[in-house]
Amino acid sequence: MGRELFFHEAELFERRAGLPWELVAYFHDVGKGHVVYQSGVVGNYMCHEVYSAAIAYMALRELGEFGARAVATAVLLHHHAMERVEMCAYLFRHLVLSPRFEPAEGFDELLEELVGVRAPVVSNAWDTAVYAASDPKAYAVAQIALGPLVVADNIVASRRGGKPHRLLLELARELPAVAKYLMPKH
Repeated sequence: MGRELFFHEAELFERRAGLPWELVAYFHDVGKGHVVYQSGVVGNYMCHEVYSAAIAYMALRELGEFGARAVATAVLLHHHAMERVEMCAYLFRHLVLSPRFEPAEGFDELLEELVGVRAPVVSNAWDTAVYAASDPKAYAVAQIALGPLVVADNIVASRRGGKPHRLLLELARELPAVAKYLMPKH
């Protein structure tokens, strides 16, 4: 969906990062596969993007350090507008959330099947995600991927929740391609 709506941005990201834009989409929510979220201990997926970014970086490094950083940075920031980065820093620093990513049953197999990479061991998610996002050039390239990701992610969420976010309604007025995704499914 992100590629369809923002083809030029996805292509530009790929030229700059050296990795397919779809990797940003595929990895943005993999942190939700942590056992604490799947068991219901933390029911709202708070800070899943930190785990997602760490997994993306560790899994993609062998395809290219710069591209792995760009993907991981976009993944880390996909909820940035919610001002969660500082709250997540607090939760990880005070060990409210485990620094280690502990995959739920079936996670490793699913990641390999969907993305074609083995699930990496992530022992310190916060430090790994912050390190991945510390390259200013990769950070700049990640910004290209964020628009398509955030819009597509919000469209999917509005389909589940029934009511589109105000941002999506504004975008739909400007971009007719967005409007067709906001129509209720029958």
